[in-house]
Amino acid sequence: MVIKKIMKSFFYSMIFIGFFLLFFPMKNLYFLLEKKLETQHIVLDGEQYSQKLYTFNIEKSNLYYNNALYVEIKNIDFIYLVFYNQLDFKNLELKKDFFQLPPMQIDFIKLNYNILSVTTIGISAKGEFGILEGNINLFSQEINLFLKPSSLIKNKAGRVLQNMKEKEGIYSYVYKY
Repeated sequence: MVIKKIMKSFFYSMIFIGFFLLFFPMKNLYFLLEKKLETQHIVLDGEQYSQKLYTFNIEKSNLYYNNALYVEIKNIDFIYLVFYNQLDFKNLELKKDFFQLPPMQIDFIKLNYNILSVTTIGISAKGEFGILEGNINLFSQEINLFLKPSSLIKNKAGRVLQNMKEKEGIYSYVYKY
């Protein structure tokens, strides 16, 4: 009898969370994020957004820092589910001297989080810089990145690779925040 009540309350809770996520106005959360970023002199501008079933999409966004254009982003998708969330940045173009790198294209940056590993956010990216994999450990407040660099990065951005440790062609970088 007790197990039946527990299962029933769990079922109703999952339905409530599902409907909450379904009807949650993500654009309000996005505007809140924009205001928070403005306090750090980061501005997102020119975007077009839409909300679909469990997804929030932003297209044609420009990222400015101290009134200088740094990144053009063609598409941002946020998938929010109860047990899994994913943030995809697609077709980015770095402008200026972003981290002392030449202007370059980034095919995608993907951040994902699931309930099975609650302390870790996965990172993967691919672009003219090469292939990047890594994770953010929320518990130890540490970012681990592993880069398989392209020849462009090896030839034109050696200063970036100097800050990384190299082992068998893979460069690693650890950052504590």
